Amino acid sequence: MTLTDVTRFARSGAGVKVWPQAKIVFPERIWVGDHVIVDDFVLVIPGARGAIGSYVHIASFCSVTGGGDFVLGDFSGLSAGCRLITGSEDFTGASLTNPTVPAEFRNVTRSFVHVGRHAILGTNVVVMPGVTIGEGASVGANSLVTRDLEPWTINVGTPARAVKGRPRDAILRLEGELVARYGALPGMPRELQADYQALLGRVWNSHLLSNFSEQAMTLESRAAAYLGNANTRVVSSCDIGLVLTIAAQRIPHGKKALIPSFTFSSTVNAAIWNGLEPVFVDLNPWDFCVDPQAILRKLHPDVGLIMGTHIFGNPCRIEDIALIAEEAGVPVVYDSAHALGSEYRGRKVGNCGENAVFSLSGTKLITSGEGGIIAPANAEIADRLAYLRAYGFIGDYNTQVVGLNGKLSELHAALGTLGLDLLEEAIATRHRLVERYRANLRQIAALRFQNIAAADRTTYNYFAIVCEHGRDEVAERLTQAGIQSKKYFLPAHLQDAYRGYDARSLPATNRLYDQILCLPLFNELTIEQVDEVCELVVETYTRSGGLRLASGW
Repeated sequence: MTLTDVTRFARSGAGVKVWPQAKIVFPERIWVGDHVIVDDFVLVIPGARGAIGSYVHIASFCSVTGGGDFVLGDFSGLSAGCRLITGSEDFTGASLTNPTVPAEFRNVTRSFVHVGRHAILGTNVVVMPGVTIGEGASVGANSLVTRDLEPWTINVGTPARAVKGRPRDAILRLEGELVARYGALPGMPRELQADYQALLGRVWNSHLLSNFSEQAMTLESRAAAYLGNANTRVVSSCDIGLVLTIAAQRIPHGKKALIPSFTFSSTVNAAIWNGLEPVFVDLNPWDFCVDPQAILRKLHPDVGLIMGTHIFGNPCRIEDIALIAEEAGVPVVYDSAHALGSEYRGRKVGNCGENAVFSLSGTKLITSGEGGIIAPANAEIADRLAYLRAYGFIGDYNTQVVGLNGKLSELHAALGTLGLDLLEEAIATRHRLVERYRANLRQIAALRFQNIAAADRTTYNYFAIVCEHGRDEVAERLTQAGIQSKKYFLPAHLQDAYRGYDARSLPATNRLYDQILCLPLFNELTIEQVDEVCELVVETYTRSGGLRLASGW
């Protein structure tokens, strides 16, 4: 028995086996990772695009149908007879209901289905359109899934409901052991440059370099599936995304915006571009994010917007801020530039009912060169953004709103799509490096680290130490050794462009800026290089006589 030719997929990794009796319609629309098995008698019909991660098994008699998009995350599995339905007829309304009928007499809704990493579906499970099965969730045999399932839960029934949890740490530890043993990175293209060149050729042959064509829509769909937010939109930059997301809230000019001073300038600029007046808010000294209590202290009837920044990828207290905003009747927009892949209480940032704007610039974990992803709070905001990012019109040149050019080019989108395959491993790599930093430096009583809540996940876009004393000496020693460090962020209220705005009561912000130092952290950094940096930090404190062992050492 010979295997089906897998070269017709949009991308196919190593170790992909599709048995000859499997039926894959439009394989050129489907991306496939490494070590994938598709058994005989499987039927897959993607919409505009589909994605199958690495170490995925689709057992016999499964189907993915309905005309919508789908994603099967790394290490996920479909047991025999599973049905993923990405679109459906309207069986309850006044319409005709089968494909022999002309389209104008039917009411077909097409959506997507996202099966998260390490999710497993038992025999004969049916998944309805628009459902996201969270990372690590399992579904018992013969269950019907009609709504999103929480990560790392075991679910059974019709409709499927969570009955208990799965051992997340143990499973992820096994994943790490597999990667360490076999050297392959799940979902990571082996030749990124070659893949990108192939995509560039495809773009060039299409004669479409912009206008939300194939690559931009592929990135948008895959980002939506990754985040679990079907309303996701891609734009030309995070900066433009913040401007447009605030514009979509329709806040009257002259209102005040509560903004953390400890943030990048884009956060403040976006509010000002929308005619809002910044009022700077203090941070929580332990997690570095905006302090909900400080927001409460500065609430005023003139406030029209609350903004937060997920500092270095560490999530803000989203639920606390949401309660404050709901009581005040104002929207919340998060500068999530560092937070693509971050999780708040087990859910992806961007899928917690908030407005989140992510960055794909060259300093982030993955990049499209320049680019941004918006995860809106709801479909209404998403619809407005579709106009706002395209000059204010769609298709007919009849401008409906005053918009901007926020289009992401096909060249950038292609690189961003490839980058999504690298994201989870990039996050895992940074966590390993940070653990090494912490292990090496926790002996120094003068240092502390950013607090990450146990239920949350940060991306560690940056790794910072907070120095009770000796910060400048450490920075100078690293500079002498040719190692870059950053005193980051420079609070907005200390920058020239923002002087004159309300900057009262920011003691924690000022104190953190005087003590913070970001150490080298990037995807290619080695453990040996981390050790080298740490040796210099320890040496600096030893020479100054300021090295005191922390308790427990």
